[in-house]
Amino acid sequence: MTFAIGEINRRTDLLPRLKLGFHVRDSSNDVPVSLKSSLILVNGQPGPRASRNRSLEAGVGGLTAKGDPIPLGSRSRGLGCADVTRSVSPVIIGDASSGLSMVLLRSLGPFHIPLVSYFASCSCLSEQQEFPMFMRTMPSDAFQVRALARMGASSKVIINFCSEAEVDIIMRAIRRRNITGIQWIASEAWATAKSLWEDFGDLLSGTLGFGIRRAEVIPGLKRYLSRLRPSNIHDSAFLTELWEEALNCRLNGSVNTHFHTVNPLDRKPCSGAEDFSDVYSAFSDVSQLRVSYNVYKAVYLVAHALQRMSDCEAGQGPFVNGTCGNPRSVEPWQ
Repeated sequence: MTFAIGEINRRTDLLPRLKLGFHVRDSSNDVPVSLKSSLILVNGQPGPRASRNRSLEAGVGGLTAKGDPIPLGSRSRGLGCADVTRSVSPVIIGDASSGLSMVLLRSLGPFHIPLVSYFASCSCLSEQQEFPMFMRTMPSDAFQVRALARMGASSKVIINFCSEAEVDIIMRAIRRRNITGIQWIASEAWATAKSLWEDFGDLLSGTLGFGIRRAEVIPGLKRYLSRLRPSNIHDSAFLTELWEEALNCRLNGSVNTHFHTVNPLDRKPCSGAEDFSDVYSAFSDVSQLRVSYNVYKAVYLVAHALQRMSDCEAGQGPFVNGTCGNPRSVEPWQ
């Protein structure tokens, strides 16, 4: 998302008088956490006040509304009260799961906040009367279910419509019980999950399924991801955790307490000579741009909507009496 926003802000043919800003919040795949994070976004959070001679700036996506684009994890440190404005996000990009998206849509309904999901695929979310503020760059399950049913109609198979984490649990149980000879039909949530195929390739051999559309390349993304250095990630809890997990060292002054394999307190200090490009990480793997491509498209969806608002001619707009929206003061319902 940050890559796409930076790319749009450098373009001269798309939103030439607008700069997009953003805030990133972790939903933790948990309803209370996701709801809290979304309410913080829509109620506004501190950001630097835009100067008068600065080009028009607006926020999108999960995202701040005013001020320069804020690097992931950065804070408005050293700013006085007069220099700070409450930045309200007129659009939220997320959530990943259908269940969390439904909770957010029902909770944020009165605020008319658009939600653009990159992974929520439940066909129920296509009900425009119930979820009028929902958009997505992920196909509805309605298409996948019909296709899966046709594939399994003439075979004795198990159609597994679960998330990657749930399939991992199932595969471990199958291995413990030494069950073999199953023909699996995979949903898009795990059909291309690299970790599952690495750990359970012998059990999943012959699996059929549908993958999310993959982008062959997003120009510049690999170089952008490989530029990570301790100096530009230290303020981000997300990237600090990634750095420490991938390179198995602890950054000086780190407050990261999350771990997957080794307790961070037991890790050796990072020397500063580590290079993220020397290790494999799913974060920097651009060979399978599927969900990442959906996020990329979601940001561009918002950008093109703002461009159309900027190009609107008085008397021919989509609102009452042909009026246009004001791109200097974007309202979520617009």
